[in-house]
Amino acid sequence: WDVEVRDLDVPRGRRGRRRTVLTGVSLTLAPGQVLAVTGANGSGKTTLLRALAGLEPWTGGSVAVAGRRRRPGVPGPEVTLVAQNPEHQLLERTVADELAHGLRLAGADEQEVQRSVSERLERFGLSERAGVSPFLLSGGQQRRLSVASVLGRRRDLICLDEPTFGQDQHSCDALMALLRSIADEGTAVVLTTHDMGLVAEHADRVLVLADGRALAQGSPEEVLSDAPLLARAGLTPPPLVRMRALAVATGATVPPLTRWEDLP
Repeated sequence: WDVEVRDLDVPRGRRGRRRTVLTGVSLTLAPGQVLAVTGANGSGKTTLLRALAGLEPWTGGSVAVAGRRRRPGVPGPEVTLVAQNPEHQLLERTVADELAHGLRLAGADEQEVQRSVSERLERFGLSERAGVSPFLLSGGQQRRLSVASVLGRRRDLICLDEPTFGQDQHSCDALMALLRSIADEGTAVVLTTHDMGLVAEHADRVLVLADGRALAQGSPEEVLSDAPLLARAGLTPPPLVRMRALAVATGATVPPLTRWEDLP
């Protein structure tokens, strides 16, 4: 496994007023897989991402990425987090400088910086916006920039908090295609979402959280077709799953379906 989390306990708050946000959470993820973490508000999704990225310490359990055991609350270059609001991570005056920021901070040669920036501008469809302020980009462009900016160096794991929140369908599809291309290069991707359609269409694995605990982990076909499980988590099955359930209830024989492209 590229990512292996065992019995993770994560508290929040100051000493003496701490409360446990995650309890006994475990997950596994292979290189190149996309894991969707879903659950109702307050279930612990963002806290899990922050713990994986080394921004929240844990008091129990273990986290290993690419075979290396991580220390609680200690960030490292092999794992990065893209926050829900991309504008909160923007630092530079132009898009090109934003893409160069991390490499320059790490002391990379300027020729290498320019090569990497050019490649990412092209890959993420931002070449025509290179000299523009990041704050003048559309929401979809800002999200693509926030992902591109952390890819100046090789990452074993990328965590994204609600990456498609507030975006139209076109921007959502474009971003998910980019994330799939990143996963296809061997990087594990973990994202949080409330969008069951996105989970069905784009995830390789699903982790369902409720009240800080893992209710289930498995393939989208396994998890999304379990209506009682989703109900316990406060989630609604995607439309195709609901349609299949209605058909089965009338006596029809229908194979498990979660994605529209799986329809005969």
